[in-house]
Amino acid sequence: MAGYSTTIVNTTIPNALRQAINDMAPTAVPAAPTLSSPTNGSTLTQLPKLIWNQAAFAYSYRIQIDNNSDFSSPEVNIVTSNLWNYQVAQSLNNGTHYWRVAGINDIGQGSFSSSFSFIISG
Repeated sequence: MAGYSTTIVNTTIPNALRQAINDMAPTAVPAAPTLSSPTNGSTLTQLPKLIWNQAAFAYSYRIQIDNNSDFSSPEVNIVTSNLWNYQVAQSLNNGTHYWRVAGINDIGQGSFSSSFSFIISG
């Protein structure tokens, strides 16, 4: 796979297994995930379940939610091993909130996705 390589030195491992292991080891940070739900600009009456498309070779994700579009003081800044969603449990005030997600692997954290917003009303 492009961008990934590992050397297996134990010659007792069959070649097919050695190649499969080599193909799974990341050599670059994950690409930015794509946000899916809630859709950009949604109005919600309850805390959202955030859903995104998995980034190749991401093992965990950093999720940020902020009431500032520049993410200068995130209300939520967590890392989760859940690979495609996060149920927001922290209390959020009524108003507009922005969210974004970045994939993480053994190499490091990739770029954040584009941000989406949602409005809490209720």
